[in-house]
Amino acid sequence: FAQKIRELSLRMVTKAKSSHIGSALSICDILAVLYNDIMKVYPKSPDHPERDIFVLSKGHACVSVYAVLGLKGFFKLEDLESIVKKYLDPFKQQNTKPKDAKAQARTDKRKAEINAQIKALLADDGVKNIIDNSVSAEEAQVKLKAFIKSG
Repeated sequence: FAQKIRELSLRMVTKAKSSHIGSALSICDILAVLYNDIMKVYPKSPDHPERDIFVLSKGHACVSVYAVLGLKGFFKLEDLESIVKKYLDPFKQQNTKPKDAKAQARTDKRKAEINAQIKALLADDGVKNIIDNSVSAEEAQVKLKAFIKSG
């Protein structure tokens, strides 16, 4: 499963000419263990009340998450290309002319709004709940060792 995640990640990064392949490849084994052995996921019912939620703070590795979600059946693998285009293209370096003062002010205002939202999220109990509901380090270690021995 991890090998297939790597293959799809490489294809997506190559096609998009974006993202960071090192970050993407470095989490393939972890994603394979999480999505196959640890997490409760329901591709046919993604809003299932007992589902586990994966929070990625390593954004450059998102292509590997897209790959695993496709492999688990959350969407068709044929849709990966359009997903990559939709979510990675906005982050590519664009050859655009400098913004005028009004456009720059709008951008700065939007960045400030996003930063405020992030600060509020980090101060929120939601993040604490995510951490509290995570798999314990000991449990993850036991399952990872079992996976490595079987693999």
